[in-house]
Amino acid sequence: MNTLVTEVGSLRLTFRFYNLLTLIGNPARIVTGIPAGHGAESFLFGLVCLIAAGAVFAPYWWRDRFAFLCSVIPCALMIACGAWLYFKSSQDAIADTDRYGQIGSQVIAFANKLTNRLGGVVAQRVSVGMGAYVAFVASAILAARGVLRFKAERA
Repeated sequence: MNTLVTEVGSLRLTFRFYNLLTLIGNPARIVTGIPAGHGAESFLFGLVCLIAAGAVFAPYWWRDRFAFLCSVIPCALMIACGAWLYFKSSQDAIADTDRYGQIGSQVIAFANKLTNRLGGVVAQRVSVGMGAYVAFVASAILAARGVLRFKAERA
């Protein structure tokens, strides 16, 4: 199931959760797609996601009440990746370092304003896929269950 979907006319780009690291590195790829050559990046992040999903089984391996808190890891990973992607895609396209003087700063401000307006138009074409909703609900349920079991073990 897809995590992000970009639809512009007949163009439809779909992204899975394990592609998020590539998208965080360059948010413009949400519109242009991920070129070939990013398989290792997706594989490594997929491995991190698999380890996070496996953390839910920690209470079966580790007999401590803190093991139940490992159930929060998948939900925390999803929230962190979503927040990080939002932060990276909301930044100015061109950083103003005052290296180009006042006129240069005004040109950079104009370019950033134009980029932000175009980004707003593009953002209307990007939607959260059903896979993100299903995964988030499932991870939130697992997190709540783990926290409740942690609290129950304490009592």
